[in-house]
Amino acid sequence: MTSSHETPPATLDTTLELTPGDWPSREVYFLMTGLVIPRPIAWVSTVDAEGRRNLAPHSYFNVVAHEPPHVVFSSSGVKDTLRNVRATGEFVVNLVTMDVVEAMNFTATDFPSDEDEFGWAEVTPVPSRTVAPARVAEARAHLECRVVETVAAG
Repeated sequence: MTSSHETPPATLDTTLELTPGDWPSREVYFLMTGLVIPRPIAWVSTVDAEGRRNLAPHSYFNVVAHEPPHVVFSSSGVKDTLRNVRATGEFVVNLVTMDVVEAMNFTATDFPSDEDEFGWAEVTPVPSRTVAPARVAEARAHLECRVVETVAAG
């Protein structure tokens, strides 16, 4: 199959058929993230094996079950968040609202592993109730999570 459009359309006023290899990866990303809206952002806090904090946004996130509750998020490549989740089996999803969006955007920076994004973004870490990673005090909701499974994708 070939794509119905040689380049990404400005609007979706006609049916779009896409073979992902036909467009640059960045264009496919914008299409995928634009199709599922409103799209929540997972602002994931983790700690590494030594207890160093990490905080990073993840665009691909959603609830996948409610009984028992399960969420999923995707990491582009093996970054600090994924390394920490694999090492400790725990993470916190801090829900992003407009009042923290600037701080969240700041944490998208590719910081060295030993840098604490909480400090750089000037947000307050508070202890979680059931997992080691801190919650973001300024976030209005937090999902304290334990890993059930990791799946390689992409």
